[in-house]
Amino acid sequence: MIKELDDLDGVGWGALGHAWGAADDVPDLLRRLAGPEPRDRADALSGLRGAVYLHGDVFDGTVAAIPFLLGLASDPRVPDRAGVLRLLAGIGGATRREDQDPDFVAARAAVADAAPLLLRLLDDADPAVRHAVPATLLVQRGDAGVILAALRARLTVEPDPDVRGALAAAVAGLGRLAAAGLVSGVDPAEVGAWFAGWFAAPAPAGADVPGPASADVPGPASADVPGPASADVPGPASADVRCRLAAVAGLVDTAPEALAGDLVPAVAGLLRADLQAVPPEALPAVNVSRPQDLVGVVSPARLIEPQSTAGSRDELVEDLSLAMEERIEDRVALLTGLLSAGAPAARSAALRPALGLIGYWRGDYTDLIALLGAQLADARLAGRAALVLEHLDALAAPAADALAAAVTSAAPESPYGDGPPPWVVTWRAWEPNVGPTVRALAALNDERALPAVRAILDRDVLPSNAAPLAARYAATAPDLLPTVRRRCAESADSATAGHRRALTVVAAALGPAAAEAVPELLAGPVDLMTANALGRIGPDAAAAVPALRAMLDRDGGYLAAAALWQITGEAGPAVESLARELDDPWDATTSAAEAAGRLGPAGAALEAPLRALVDADDDHIHVAAAQALWRVTGDAETPLPALARLWTAKPRRRAEIAAHLATIGPAARPMRDLVAAEPQERFRHSAALNGWSTRQVADDLALLHDCHTILAATN
Repeated sequence: MIKELDDLDGVGWGALGHAWGAADDVPDLLRRLAGPEPRDRADALSGLRGAVYLHGDVFDGTVAAIPFLLGLASDPRVPDRAGVLRLLAGIGGATRREDQDPDFVAARAAVADAAPLLLRLLDDADPAVRHAVPATLLVQRGDAGVILAALRARLTVEPDPDVRGALAAAVAGLGRLAAAGLVSGVDPAEVGAWFAGWFAAPAPAGADVPGPASADVPGPASADVPGPASADVPGPASADVRCRLAAVAGLVDTAPEALAGDLVPAVAGLLRADLQAVPPEALPAVNVSRPQDLVGVVSPARLIEPQSTAGSRDELVEDLSLAMEERIEDRVALLTGLLSAGAPAARSAALRPALGLIGYWRGDYTDLIALLGAQLADARLAGRAALVLEHLDALAAPAADALAAAVTSAAPESPYGDGPPPWVVTWRAWEPNVGPTVRALAALNDERALPAVRAILDRDVLPSNAAPLAARYAATAPDLLPTVRRRCAESADSATAGHRRALTVVAAALGPAAAEAVPELLAGPVDLMTANALGRIGPDAAAAVPALRAMLDRDGGYLAAAALWQITGEAGPAVESLARELDDPWDATTSAAEAAGRLGPAGAALEAPLRALVDADDDHIHVAAAQALWRVTGDAETPLPALARLWTAKPRRRAEIAAHLATIGPAARPMRDLVAAEPQERFRHSAALNGWSTRQVADDLALLHDCHTILAATN
């Protein structure tokens, strides 16, 4: 039912509610929405969104407002009808509450019952209104055949390319709803075939899409494209780039299996043609607002966020790539086609999907990664390309020369911006961070990163993520340890905290070769990380014994005890401390089991608790306990059944299991079949399914390396 604003006073708004209490302010907001002042109308629409439809929630005040919103949407004198329709689409599709909630049910029904009005608005003179209507029609449930027919019919005559995209998106949306059993009268398979036929339809003379003879886009007569073009495929007036891209988006939603063979390079060529005209100033920006974003603590979506007029195309490229799932070769073809384009916007659109592909799936990415490296030479794309490459670990090797060139030409330090990322990124309110090109090049153990690493370690304030760089090169660049020692000795204030962290990490990596650093390690507070480093230095760290003995009664004292054993050969305190720590399988920690393993045969008294941990129902410590049991007793076979169960049940644990199996050599033979199957799988089991781990590629490469080591040892 549609109501006029004159009827507003006939509703008891004070007895109704919205997100912030009584709905008695809704009449004023609705009246202002029809007013003469643009700013006042915008404020009113924003106020309604925040009151009657907040975070996907609806209220009884929302239900009362819908007839008036429909009245405004149907009145051509109202300037902002498109915004009203978008609000109605949100209200009708609200999902925060359960379907049985009466306000939710009433709101959806009120919008769905307005379908006759909304269908008439498909022919409205205002293209902004026509653009907003299709999403509102997706509120419909039950028989949606009439709506599908109306959307298709409008597509045959709609002149505006953006509106055609919205119409196509709604057709795809109906296909999804039908596949989920939420609407009838729509066949998802037929919708997918319709989209495929639409994409395959030849462009008319003069259309801004490469024709059949173009080398960039193969002709439409591919055997992989199902069926002929339907009679209701948009005609010559609308067979342009955006129209066909809308068909691609529909294919992603309804028939991704059709995206194969010649259709993939055709789509890549079409996207290149569409993105050719995007100006450089409209390219997506690097979304880095804090150092955690730069070093990859968050997901790729946060690192490289579409924030421009090209954003919708970026999202389409990503959706296309995701829709093809484990068809790695087709995904590589799509992205290399875009990355080799002249248009910066086309290359930009491929960056985030490339990270998603390489980060989650195994494959041959040599050419793709080389093209990613080439983007470092483009000041507009260098920052975003670097954020991709820094996550690839050893896989970034095809881009090594490009990374080295970017590091060589980069500023020693600066805020993050256009051009090659600096060696050190500075922030107003945060500690500095090592830039992504230095990190990516260092992950390759490339000596061309050393000038940057040396300069970074000699800074007054060391970036918090610099310690791994120092450890990586400490063995091959012996001048790094003296540099860090000197910096630690120069001052005891907080500015040296980063250097102390780096010294601890380097000493732990070098072991006995870091003996000269013992005075600096003991000059500050001796924490558990420092104790670990001192223990790895061994007998030459004898000066640390008093400090380590003083730590035995603290939390984590078993680590100090293990360090004492490594320095003095005195196993008693370590065994006693670790026995207490490992006594309860539910409270035992992985680090305690690892410390027990460091004792080797000297920890023989720990055999019983280690065996109990191997057999415990709680699997968090199984691998560390198995490793420790083998090092203490030489028994590699007893834990294998538990490790085999864990391998199957928890794929993300396979990297650590394989690392253990690689150390026990031929004793791993009972797990050979499981290990042999792993390299044949395409998904990276180290990947975080609900997020992103900066280590997931590195961990997967280690898993595959260990698998090959195990197979060679168990022949």
